[in-house]
Amino acid sequence: MWQIGVDVLPEYRKQGVASALTSTLAREIFARDKVPFYCSAWSNIRSVRNAVKSGFIPTWVEMTVKPEEIVDEMNI
Repeated sequence: MWQIGVDVLPEYRKQGVASALTSTLAREIFARDKVPFYCSAWSNIRSVRNAVKSGFIPTWVEMTVKPEEIVDEMNI
């Protein structure tokens, strides 16, 4: 598996550059017999939209485990 990450310079944003790069990279990764994947925090809406626009489908959620004591303090 190979991860795709794209950051477009501010002056080139909103021109379709990110989705073009992401989908092209995905095809090239498949051509090398690897599986492309794209990670993004759900709070990063622009990145999530880029992934979906580029053909990726959300398939799992990353979770963090914390000790019970810390979780209890957070819920007070």
